[in-house]
Amino acid sequence: MARTESQKERYLFLKAHKICVSCGQENAAPHSILCIDCREQRRYYYNHVYDKSKRREKDRVNKRKQRDERIKNGLCPSCGNEKPDGYTYQLCPSCRARYREYDQKRRRKNGALGQQERDYIGLCRQCNKPAVEGRCYCEEHLEKARKSARIATEHRLASLAWKNKKEELFAWTFLRRCSDGFETQDTTTQSSHGVPQ
Repeated sequence: MARTESQKERYLFLKAHKICVSCGQENAAPHSILCIDCREQRRYYYNHVYDKSKRREKDRVNKRKQRDERIKNGLCPSCGNEKPDGYTYQLCPSCRARYREYDQKRRRKNGALGQQERDYIGLCRQCNKPAVEGRCYCEEHLEKARKSARIATEHRLASLAWKNKKEELFAWTFLRRCSDGFETQDTTTQSSHGVPQ
């Protein structure tokens, strides 16, 4: 419930004069805005009477509303800051970096291997199966990566207006290699498009 102007003035006055903001009768305890009796009453209420599950559900609903409102206004849903112009991700750069760092720590804590460690051992980047010789994925995920590369290239060809024939020829050559299962692969071509090796 929002405070009215007079309630705010009363609260600030009592706080400034070190009087309990709840009862307004006793002196506030050291390093507190409540007197000792009001602190005990509040502690008892939160430990024995207050329904935490209802409050948790109410907080969840309010957070969801806030998040949806921020997304609708083009703000970062986590911190509410504006995102840079032309930025396509939902989270702002600082929140993305923070979440990525948190995710890496969580994965390490749970015993997950990093990408470089998986490559060194010879495990698939998506699961714990052995990777195909010379690749970073197992058979199943390699097929998915090839299919995704094919679809992405087809979309790229359909949506972009090519400036010259050289680019068009390069794209069709890449699409053909995707379809042939990367038999005649060129490492420089792969790395420029992010296709897994």
